Amino acid sequence: MTGFFAQYPIIRLAVFYAAGIVIASQLNVPFLVFPIVLGLLFIAFVQWILIRKTIFQNSYYGITICLLFVTLGIFSYQIRLPEFQQNHYSHAIHHKTNQFVTLKIVESLKSDSYYDKYYANVLTIDDSKCKGKILLSIQKDSLNERVKSDDLLFVYGELKPIPKSLNPHQFEYSDYLKTQHVHHQLIISKEDINFHTPGKATLFGHAQNFRAKLINKLRETSLMEDERSIIQALILGEKKDISKELYEQYAAAGVVHILAVSGLHVGIFYVLLTFLLKPVTFLNHGHIIRSLLIVIILWGFAFLAGLSPSVMRAVSMFSFFALAIILQRRTSSVNTLFISFFILTLIDPMNLFHVGFQLSYSAVFFILWLHPLFKPLIYSKIYVFRELKSMLAVTISAQIGVLPFTLFYFHSFPGLFLLTNLVILPTLTLFMAIGITVVVLSYINSLPVWLSDLYNLMVNTLNNFVNWTAHQELFHLKEIYFPFSYALCTYLLVIFFIHYLYSPSRKRFVPVLLSFSVFIGVVIINKHSHTDFYIFHKSREPIFGYKKDKYFTLFVIDTSKNFRDYNFISSYISNKKIKEIHLKPLPKVFEYRGETVYVMDSTAILPDEILIDVLILTHSPKINLDRVIENHALKLIVADGSNYPSYVKRWEETAKNKELPFHSTGQRGAYRLD
Repeated sequence: MTGFFAQYPIIRLAVFYAAGIVIASQLNVPFLVFPIVLGLLFIAFVQWILIRKTIFQNSYYGITICLLFVTLGIFSYQIRLPEFQQNHYSHAIHHKTNQFVTLKIVESLKSDSYYDKYYANVLTIDDSKCKGKILLSIQKDSLNERVKSDDLLFVYGELKPIPKSLNPHQFEYSDYLKTQHVHHQLIISKEDINFHTPGKATLFGHAQNFRAKLINKLRETSLMEDERSIIQALILGEKKDISKELYEQYAAAGVVHILAVSGLHVGIFYVLLTFLLKPVTFLNHGHIIRSLLIVIILWGFAFLAGLSPSVMRAVSMFSFFALAIILQRRTSSVNTLFISFFILTLIDPMNLFHVGFQLSYSAVFFILWLHPLFKPLIYSKIYVFRELKSMLAVTISAQIGVLPFTLFYFHSFPGLFLLTNLVILPTLTLFMAIGITVVVLSYINSLPVWLSDLYNLMVNTLNNFVNWTAHQELFHLKEIYFPFSYALCTYLLVIFFIHYLYSPSRKRFVPVLLSFSVFIGVVIINKHSHTDFYIFHKSREPIFGYKKDKYFTLFVIDTSKNFRDYNFISSYISNKKIKEIHLKPLPKVFEYRGETVYVMDSTAILPDEILIDVLILTHSPKINLDRVIENHALKLIVADGSNYPSYVKRWEETAKNKELPFHSTGQRGAYRLD
């Protein structure tokens, strides 16, 4: 790969910088590494002075530069952490205490059954000026209307950390929010809001509020609900109104990426603008003028989509391609792509951990790098066949690029992705062009009924096709075990293999064999299996799970249910490589690893003839826990999610007084018996 890095040196620097960000996210370095960055920068400068006139550069200079970018990545990540920001609101929080907080609304999020949710910036806590972003939940029906971006709220409440998920291998919402720089939440009702007033307008707030106006205008048209939700997603980047069933159908069909304005949409828009503005190139400095117009229009489109982070990332990426033309720099598209990657992660290192960011850059990189290998196969004298082959090559290249990430994050693979993408991608430009027209005309109250009906018909046809594809269960692989180690090894194998295909040789084939061997070794290591017994957390219902090798037994009260009725189990099943699942009645007493476990329910029956090691409390039994502890040499007490919180609190106090280990799944999550 030395020649590859020599051709694209920015990739090497970007990779080491990204490695520094990852290292910082995994290791809690208690001090700022800025002095180390300065030291390495000085060493690199001295080395450059010494070798700048030599023909051959020594390896020490290269090592220093790589270390410099690693530490730069660590430092860039560190300075965004609350503990290294002196005026971050987290330093002004009083634990378990209500405080007066001034907030400025940043963005409206999808509501749940009970709360309207927002991102908000903290301006003050009590009398202290602060900064930082939180998750704000306002009880529904508390206000006559939802608050808007840039609104100021003065509230009284308790800032709390974002709770962790309570069952193993579930999506960790708190970790996701940290990538959004959100570390705490505030849950309030109308009574907690002292005043609510418009604040000083910002560009982002204008964009968010303008998008909200466009959505309200669309609601006044004759567009059907599902069809309207699709146009909102395609053009405005607003997915909140898409029903869960429709979203799952798009995911199963392998085209869920079209429901979020991302690199795909901006890329299509970029190519369309390049084509439409081609006559401008015949003017003096026409190429520069066209590129400037493209950048301006792309950012106008981003404003239309509410300047959401994913849209701005995608627009920034393609703005760099246009900028390369403006500067008349003869550089490859791959270099331009990684320059944008480096700058966007330098601006915000958390971009690296956004799934959309990873998928977008992986797809575009593999299209740019892999697509040229398909050129001999694409050629055809017939234009239609040539374009069809080219589109097929682009789809395959992008899918190869995102496949490891897709399997890692979603544990599924849509087998008909080629069919759905070949049908949908050619028409997506038409959908976007007509969609933008519909949005603009609806905003000025001039949308003709015939155009609204046409778009209803088009989107309904698209939804029907997606629905048909999603129901081809034979081709939709689910619950695939694919940990991050597999994804990393797969990328190494694919990258080395593509590098070999560009110039086949024995020297280039060695890394392919080595990466394949590493992949096989990782698979063998991961095949090591063991038993698990979990007391899962679920409100009002006790659920236990026992895993042995690839077999899993779910102990529930109602065995007539399907295990898919318990959504939180699916991620556990995927991550544990489970192949066979059985549902059995909840046991009363059982032995696990030499210890006797007794399950006490609301009957509060406790047999005296059994010596109990572990007591599991379910359905809020009315018991005298002091007496139970005295009569049995208990080693552990576990209270699951089916108990009243007041009972759990009382039991915890009793166990604490008796110096007995106590675990509440409602507070600390599912418990794994050892």
